[in-house]
Amino acid sequence: MPTTITMACLADSRKIGAHCIAGKIVEGNNKGLWVRPISALDKCELANRDICYTNGQMPKLLDIVSITVKEHAPIHHQRENWIIDKSVPWKKEGELPVAQLSGMCDNMPNLIVDGKSIDHPTLWVNGYSSTFGNNDKIWTAYVHQNIKSSLLLIQPQKMLYKVGKESFKRKVRAAFNFKGTAYIIAVTDNSAEEHYLAKPDGIYEENSSPVYYCVSLAEDFHGYCYKLIAGIMS
Repeated sequence: MPTTITMACLADSRKIGAHCIAGKIVEGNNKGLWVRPISALDKCELANRDICYTNGQMPKLLDIVSITVKEHAPIHHQRENWIIDKSVPWKKEGELPVAQLSGMCDNMPNLIVDGKSIDHPTLWVNGYSSTFGNNDKIWTAYVHQNIKSSLLLIQPQKMLYKVGKESFKRKVRAAFNFKGTAYIIAVTDNSAEEHYLAKPDGIYEENSSPVYYCVSLAEDFHGYCYKLIAGIMS
């Protein structure tokens, strides 16, 4: 049965030429829960026409948005997924002040080991790194068996942004510390990626304070699930 949720938009990530949106519910009994609105397409991506407001504008980070969803559609660790009702336009209800993000951060991911929830003060699991990243991927088989969430809101420290060619294309990565651990993770936040790709290759220091990241754990890609910076807010 269709239902309307009102959430703060905390991620607008590039996905196959379209969007991957996510946020936290800001009112009602489910306040604070993550939601990832998705389409019924094979890759779940959202086209511009799926998410634009009636005035033609697109949702942006920190918008408070009302969305009608049809059904819960969890996929492995991505249990936050809900299929949208495309017949109902999204509606902007307001904007979330940045100051409220500190009280919305996730202290610990929901990590299940041997059927029990354990405290784990990292971005899910560390120890696996791609060629250009650091602690930026997790073995898919482990993820599907042990990890029951795919979205985290954090406040990182000591942030740098790296722009450069990786294999056959230029990419943006965020290098930062969180809970005493160093990470280098690809940035897929649409606005941030566009901003940094417009600059020459190099390393750029982040001087804004505070800064918040929405970190997303993606679907399987060649045996690994990659961590992505899907939203950057300051």
